Amino acid sequence: VCPILEAHKVDLVISGHNHLQEILEKDGVVYAVSGGMGGALDSAEEVVSPYTKWHKEKSFGFVDFTSDGQNIVLNYKDVNGNTYYSYEIDCK
Repeated sequence: VCPILEAHKVDLVISGHNHLQEILEKDGVVYAVSGGMGGALDSAEEVVSPYTKWHKEKSFGFVDFTSDGQNIVLNYKDVNGNTYYSYEIDCK
């Protein structure tokens, strides 16, 4: 799937299969994993990627994103809505 996303210049893919919070970046595509919303949490050692920019394991939470048409801001939040990590994507 990655070559298709890269060819079509996709900026952001949001998924939640892995049970941890993570940001990966590969060839211009940012992959935001928001998998800490329930169930058993994964350990980062189980899934290691050379494209990982940030990860948080063993913590429940979610990702909120906003866009002004030029940038996308990902705010990873804990269960109380407190932001513990932000990541900005330049979409110009």
